[in-house]
Amino acid sequence: MIKPRKSQLELFGLAIVVVIVIIATLFLLVYFGNKKPSEARKSFVESELASSMLNTLINIDFEDTTNNCAKIKMAEIIRFCGSGQASSYTCNSENACEVAQGTIRIIFAGTIDLWTASQGVKKNYYFLVYTSDPEKPALKLGDKCQGDKKFKEYIIPTNIHVNLEICS
Repeated sequence: MIKPRKSQLELFGLAIVVVIVIIATLFLLVYFGNKKPSEARKSFVESELASSMLNTLINIDFEDTTNNCAKIKMAEIIRFCGSGQASSYTCNSENACEVAQGTIRIIFAGTIDLWTASQGVKKNYYFLVYTSDPEKPALKLGDKCQGDKKFKEYIIPTNIHVNLEICS
């Protein structure tokens, strides 16, 4: 009869421990990987989406090199549009409001529409630019939210209000 060596037993014991650790890790990955986000986290992410989207949109440098348009911040284009000076900036024979509307539609289609669709439900948004009366906007995209919404307002100097609502 051949006696097993101690090192072989230790190696066998180590192999068993490694297998147990691997099985435990797989179990934890399956358990925590399938968890859906909590409602509190989901609500926070949605409210931050409106805030981040609006802050980013305002700070975009707009430049259309194919049409030889001047480089300008989106906040300035929106300011021209909201203050009634839409013709102060033109690009490809479009005034500031038309440029802002077209650019914002493209940006929202590539961001908000995609992000919310990836969650299983496409959410609507309501984007508004006005000076003193929200009922008389200089620029409006989307339909006003009915019910729950995530809201962010940004005020451009010279009292131009920029609002973004993401409907829940």
